[in-house]
Order: sequence, then structure tokens, then C-alpha cells
Amino acid sequence: MRRSFEQRSNNEEYETMEQENANIEKMINFIAKSAENLREQGVPVNDDCRIDINGFKGVYDAEEVERDERNTIKRIERMNHKNFSEIEKEKPKKTGEQMEIFATAIFHKFLGKDFIVARTSHYDDTKNGVDNIILDKKTGETICSFDEVGDTHGERFKRKREKVLDRNIDGGAKLKYGLGMENNKIVLEPKDNIPIFYLALESNKIKNGMKEFSPSFEEKTEEEKVRYEYFLTSIRRQISILQMEFEDYDLDEDQKKILEKIKGFKNILKDFDKKS
Repeated sequence: MRRSFEQRSNNEEYETMEQENANIEKMINFIAKSAENLREQGVPVNDDCRIDINGFKGVYDAEEVERDERNTIKRIERMNHKNFSEIEKEKPKKTGEQMEIFATAIFHKFLGKDFIVARTSHYDDTKNGVDNIILDKKTGETICSFDEVGDTHGERFKRKREKVLDRNIDGGAKLKYGLGMENNKIVLEPKDNIPIFYLALESNKIKNGMKEFSPSFEEKTEEEKVRYEYFLTSIRRQISILQMEFEDYDLDEDQKKILEKIKGFKNILKDFDKKS
């Protein structure tokens, strides 16, 4: 009996792993199609929807871009104690990467017609601590950025929450390899004073969200709607906290800029609601 139970347990574990791998593959394929859509709009991204800094040669000297790429790879390898290609291969199985992919897919599906949703370059991810950006096609403004975490409690989540609050008070996020828009065309340029928010979701909810995610750009499942609304609720809560925090400050110029952008984004959130 014991052997039979162990075999059954092993089979169930194998099937679970197979299902999770299939869910990850489904999300990767959706992100790759989203990347195609972004490239058609003039956004230089790789298949993982991450901004490709090689598209900025001309904005910056080619040597500077290549140096940034080399130094970023070295930084990532030092942080992970592994070869970069090995790190990239393992990434889809890590909670943090799954959270970034899931959030990107959710926002791209709900907002992709009116907003550019992209992951930041490896450079801005590691150096400037920004995972995702959303650009308003109507105004050409990068209206917000995200820093994601696969926790909703504990010390890691607490540090992330406090760090994001402090960064907004200090003037917001910045990007060397950022996006703008002029005359309905994407402009590649640095950005600063970008409101930044954290998106947090527990590992089991990320996995369930990926399981229930539809690969169709038109279909929005109930699970997708729930997660989208959850993200928006979290952002609104953070905006309220930030506005109260700013009341205690004699604002400098950067703080005035970030506060105005936060207020503007609060109004844009009404458009986000209409997409659900």
C-alpha cells in the first residue's frame, strides 16, 4: 500500500509540474505576441516584452549602449553567481519572473489599445529598480512604473513597500532607456519623475492566475478581471497614502512634479476602470 501511495504521490507531483510548465509556456507565448504588437508600434522590445537598449543606438553613442549592456550582464551575473544565459533560461520558473510576466500580460490585455505596456530594459531593471512602465498614447507621457514582488506580507514585502514610498517622495523613478510619444510616433528618450507603485501577489495566486489566463487578446476571464481589479485597488491605495505623505512636506521641484503626475495618474485610473 505504501509503495502504491508513493507512486500515486509522485505521479500527482509530476502532473502538477507538467501543468505549471504548460501554463508558463502559454504566458511566454502570449508575451511574445504582445512584443510583436509593440514592435509594430515602434517600441524596441525583445520577445519577453523587455525594452531592448540596442534600439537606442543613435539616441546614445553605440559604444555607451554596448558598455551599458556589458556592465548590466556582469551585474546580473554577480548578483546571481551564474552565467547570464543560464540565469535567463531558469528565470521563467522563478516567482519574481512569473509575477512580471503575469502583470505585463494582464495590463497589456486590458490596456494595450490605448496604452503602451512594456517591461523595462535589464539596465533600468537592475540599476533603477523599475520592472514595468505604462505610456499613455494620447498624451505621450509615461504615466506610471511598477516594481513587482511575489509576496504580500513579511519583511521582503515591507521593505519593498517602504522603498517605493520613499522613491516617490524623493522624486519618483527614472529611466535611461525610456519611451515617449510625439505626433503618434514612439520616441526613445530618458525619463524621470515617474510615479512608481509596487504590485504584490502571492505565489499561489500567480500560479492560479497563469493557469486561468486566456491566450486570446479579446477574451477576458473572470480570474483576469479579478487580478486586474486587485492591481488597480492596490495602486489607488498607494496614491492615497502618497498624497497624505506629501502634505507633510515643503515640496521641492522634483516633489512638485511627481505629485502633479500622481494626481494626473489618479484621473487616468478612471479610464483604466472602463477597460475591466
